[in-house]
Amino acid sequence: MEYVESGGTYYGMAPDGTVTAADDVTGEPRWTAESWYLKEWTRSGKSPLRVADGRVHVPGTDGSVHCFAADSGDLLWQSAARQDDSANARRDWPGIAIHGDLVYLLTGDTVVALRPRA
Repeated sequence: MEYVESGGTYYGMAPDGTVTAADDVTGEPRWTAESWYLKEWTRSGKSPLRVADGRVHVPGTDGSVHCFAADSGDLLWQSAARQDDSANARRDWPGIAIHGDLVYLLTGDTVVALRPRA
């Protein structure tokens, strides 16, 4: 499992699709959250999640983005599914980029900008 560290917590995705937050000193789990959408991409052990502004953003295999509270793992929002018709959409590794209040989902040949409501 690959982890992202932020503010004394490691965040990662297990091959079974579980998103986990753990203390960076003790390794004790703080929370876990599951989404079946994640499982397809986590088999390689890489973690496409991004942490910013107290939120953990995770791409879904259906073209959606899941946003969890970094401190509790509560699901804050989930975007609608977006299908990419390009041939590479399902094979390419998804990406998440965050700039200001925009969340960018990158899959296949498509970049989608999302502006979540507060």
